[in-house]
Amino acid sequence: MPETQVTPADIVAFWRDAGPDRWYTPDDAFDAEVCRRFVDLWRKAAAGELSSWETSDDGALALVIVLDQFPRNMYRGDARTYASDALARAAANRAIDSGLDARIDPQLREFLYLPFMLGASRRPVALYRALAKGGPCRKREMGRAPRRDHPALQPLPPPQPHPGPRHHARGAGIPGRRGLFALMTDA
Repeated sequence: MPETQVTPADIVAFWRDAGPDRWYTPDDAFDAEVCRRFVDLWRKAAAGELSSWETSDDGALALVIVLDQFPRNMYRGDARTYASDALARAAANRAIDSGLDARIDPQLREFLYLPFMLGASRRPVALYRALAKGGPCRKREMGRAPRRDHPALQPLPPPQPHPGPRHHARGAGIPGRRGLFALMTDA
């Protein structure tokens, strides 16, 4: 199927049909199929050319899958695996904020949450807690976006400066290189 004819429904159907065995187990044949069929589509998505997909539920889910999951198959073990992670997180954020996670197949819901696994925020914890409970990440009774409702979804505080070498000097409970080497070779 040439990438110019691929629709969001095609992506969602392909991913659903692939199923958990192919989602979570490295498979060279599946990786090659994803690359052969969808590498050009992924390039378009990474260039921002598929942002119109976000206007539909299937489109938003498909865009997140293309940006987040496809490069993990196409470029397994390569730095390009993570090339579109920020775009996937942004698209997933918009989809979740619109309530998409409450409207899609629960089996595919996790693909809206996976882009946050490498992010530096507390949102993944709340999303996966909601997924474990079998529901979307929403506080429906409040009628507001989760970022404003739940403390676990607030951004992390800025990182603190490194305390410096004085806290890691010999005698502070952490052996220096020589001390660590001696510990390993004395045994």
